[in-house]
Amino acid sequence: MRAEVNLLHGMVPVLVLAFLAAAAAGQESEDSGEPALAEAVRGPFTVALKLDGSFEPVESTQVEYRPRAYEGVLEVVQAAATGPVEAGAVLVRFDARAIDEEIAGMEQEVRLSAANLDKQKEAAQRKEEEGRMALATAEAEASQAQEALRVFDEVDRPLRTRESEFEIEGTGISIENQEEELAQLEKMYTADDLTEETEEIVLKRARRQLERTRTYLEFEKTRHETLVGITLPTEREDLVLARDKATHDFDLAKATARSDLEVARVELDQAVLAHETKERKLADLKKDREELELRAPIAGVAVPGSFAAGKWSEVAGTLNLLVPGGRVDARTVLCTIFRPGALRVLATADEAAAWKIRDGQRAEVRPTAGEGLILAARVAGILPAWEENKFSVAIEMEKGDERLLPGGTCKARVVLEEKPAAITVPESAVVKKGERSLVEVWKDGKAATREVKAGATSDGRTEILSGLEAGERVLESPSAAE
Repeated sequence: MRAEVNLLHGMVPVLVLAFLAAAAAGQESEDSGEPALAEAVRGPFTVALKLDGSFEPVESTQVEYRPRAYEGVLEVVQAAATGPVEAGAVLVRFDARAIDEEIAGMEQEVRLSAANLDKQKEAAQRKEEEGRMALATAEAEASQAQEALRVFDEVDRPLRTRESEFEIEGTGISIENQEEELAQLEKMYTADDLTEETEEIVLKRARRQLERTRTYLEFEKTRHETLVGITLPTEREDLVLARDKATHDFDLAKATARSDLEVARVELDQAVLAHETKERKLADLKKDREELELRAPIAGVAVPGSFAAGKWSEVAGTLNLLVPGGRVDARTVLCTIFRPGALRVLATADEAAAWKIRDGQRAEVRPTAGEGLILAARVAGILPAWEENKFSVAIEMEKGDERLLPGGTCKARVVLEEKPAAITVPESAVVKKGERSLVEVWKDGKAATREVKAGATSDGRTEILSGLEAGERVLESPSAAE
């Protein structure tokens, strides 16, 4: 894309005279066999860029059915014709039978989830009560086991040990008494007061009872040793085990009660969430049903399909769907509404050109379809993103034209700089040789190659910054300048 020149209209007479003089000189040159010549002219010079662009709406609204919950296919019952619409006008009306069926099914699901929620609430309450009871029972059993061990250690064991010792002690006393009685009998029976047979019977019984008592004492000692060494320690071990088990069961009951209660609460929360989700979906479905009539949000022109990046898309395909019986998916853009005449230009510029463009620069827009139509405009800005090394330049027109439509193409001319007096020659007169710019100056019937410093090129003319004076003549189409 190159910069172009526009000669200011105020200087047209001066330039006309200059060009007439050059033409006359050229005619004389032709008559005299001279090559086609052009005179270096001093005058107003405008540096501009020409950009390809297209029209897009300044304000547009895409119309689509965006349900909250309904995901089914929509069947068209009525669709408005393409063209002007008023705000609030019905654009598309869909059949409600499919969504009514889904609403009925969801109402049943809501009733079922409500019943399940009540069941979960009862289960959670029952679980909490059972946990409390189990915890109280385990705590009581642990306390009882601890108390039983304490009573055994402090009361039962000492008492039973003492009882056993007391019995041994009593039996020992009985033996002593019996020994004393036997000795007394033996002493007493040494007299001749009783018959020998009676004496023998009494002594025999006393001796027999003494032996039995002595044997019983051995039994008691053995039982005492067993009691102290085996029975009581074993019973204590059992009580300790019972206490430890009851304590463990109590700790487990506490942990289980907490986890069971947490599980019950989580299950209840899930049931509440599931029920609320279904209730929300039912409410959303009912709202979706209320919106089965799509109305125009703004007044303007409605066109099937969508508009983006200066182009319409899916116009024919969407138009074929917008008929009675047509089936469309949710979230499909059905039409785009724009305000006629309220358009702007979206032009493309390469990196080098975009570097020179600034907000507010004056511009002209020439619609492709409007032959001879020129619209005054200004640069509104460069979009901060690019694609394929091309930037998008937004250009706003000072006055719109309702005949223009979005998607139409145009040429945009952006004025970069205006110089009141610059020396210019035809673009074809300047030959580029690498970094050098050359012209062939005609003087005294001969062409001489001269290096010049060239500036911008615009509208077919190139500015000469140095190396050439106004009035000098150059070859319009030099051969191979060297």
